[in-house]
Amino acid sequence: MVNCVYPQYGKKRTTYQARVYGCGVLSYLGSFTSEEIALARVKEFKSNLPRRRRRGGVFQVRERFYARAFIQGRYHWFGGFPNHYEAREALKKGLETFGLQPYR
Repeated sequence: MVNCVYPQYGKKRTTYQARVYGCGVLSYLGSFTSEEIALARVKEFKSNLPRRRRRGGVFQVRERFYARAFIQGRYHWFGGFPNHYEAREALKKGLETFGLQPYR
């Protein structure tokens, strides 16, 4: 899990943007006036995240959605689909063939 606080320099003041990567999703938390406030918000957000992590993922290339998971040291692809729902279902079925759950 990565947490980042980026300074944004402006003409009158510097603001800090907070972004958190957790559970396979990058979340933008907002813009804050000080670095301490941004770090506190990141810490609060991370404390509310679920501890279980999604195994595998669905991503989009142009008009297609692809299901992929990293299992036993290599990537396994479970096909390309026209919509996100079908790709998610294929990912679940593909994980079941390995005897795995969608969350770990």
